Amino acid sequence: DMSAPTCIVTPTHNNEDLTIRCFDSIRRHTSDYLIVWVDNGSSAASRGRVGAFLEQNRVPHVKILLPENLGFAGATNIGMRYAVEHDARHIVLQNNDTEVFDGWLGRLVRAAERDPRIGLVGPLSSPCASWQSVDNLKQTHPRFHDLPDYGGDPEEYARTLGAAFDGQTVESSVQLAFFSVLMTAGLVADIGVLS
Repeated sequence: DMSAPTCIVTPTHNNEDLTIRCFDSIRRHTSDYLIVWVDNGSSAASRGRVGAFLEQNRVPHVKILLPENLGFAGATNIGMRYAVEHDARHIVLQNNDTEVFDGWLGRLVRAAERDPRIGLVGPLSSPCASWQSVDNLKQTHPRFHDLPDYGGDPEEYARTLGAAFDGQTVESSVQLAFFSVLMTAGLVADIGVLS
């Protein structure tokens, strides 16, 4: 019976190279977690490669292999329900095309636990289309005008930002992007899974 204080729910459909890179970054930079891998009807070869990576590297995980593609919300909800049923305190929805770096999960958890009214916490992102990307925040959010420039190395940049802004949070009136979002189990208990 697998349980952990934090369940990291990642739905996948093929794209096993991205998934392995994502899971490897979690393995290298995270402790006290369980990956809930929900595969949306990928090919046997794709599932085999991801499964072999997880087993060979002894990554704490459970795999839920769906016979067909239920889409992001469908697969994510199955993973969220698993996390709730196994007493996770926090649930992270983590896209398979992301990478994480040292201290990422601890910072999200600490932010969530600062105030019982906080239900969702999301990170900054390296340059991408999201409003949470550092390039966008530098231009649009007064708190972030003086962010250091992104130099192209995401791990180095994560270290720089982690040191400069450790423990700082910003309340958002805009909904968080769900490429990487931590939620409390209490929130899921109150409002349920994704629509």
